[in-house]
Amino acid sequence: MLTRAYEFIDTEFCLVVQRDGFILNPGKWDNEWLRLDYIAPLFMQYDIVGSGGFSLRSKRMMETIAGDWPKWDGTHEHATKIQETMNYYEDGVISFKYHHRFKIAAAGQACEFGQGGNRNPKYFRERPLGFHRTFQKIDFKTGRVDSSDLSADLCRNYDSYINEIV
Repeated sequence: MLTRAYEFIDTEFCLVVQRDGFILNPGKWDNEWLRLDYIAPLFMQYDIVGSGGFSLRSKRMMETIAGDWPKWDGTHEHATKIQETMNYYEDGVISFKYHHRFKIAAAGQACEFGQGGNRNPKYFRERPLGFHRTFQKIDFKTGRVDSSDLSADLCRNYDSYINEIV
């Protein structure tokens, strides 16, 4: 994602939706997000923007960051070596190493964009645009995220629910 993805982007922005993410409420889209370089749900363990499996990224940011890292050669071994050099997953690299160089969403914007399992009630949103690994109750028919049960199973898998509506 950090070293080559920009090569496949023909637009100014890329919406990343990994297999454990989904758009829930398309009507929640906010064009203000296009003024940013990066918006994603808050990390589960920190009140910091960054859960990149459901994120909007500027191509400019992607290209710039890619220039700082060796190009991935397509092998598992090289991917492991690059990952070890970064000290974070790719979304952590953006959030912790590049936050000062790019326009990153504020926490309030990020939780409207998506829920990512962050346990701080201040940032719970009932109807975000989407989610990435929220581990919370999601009603895929109404787009409602219920964050009230903080004891929710942190290993919940939404595949069967998504498959029902796809």
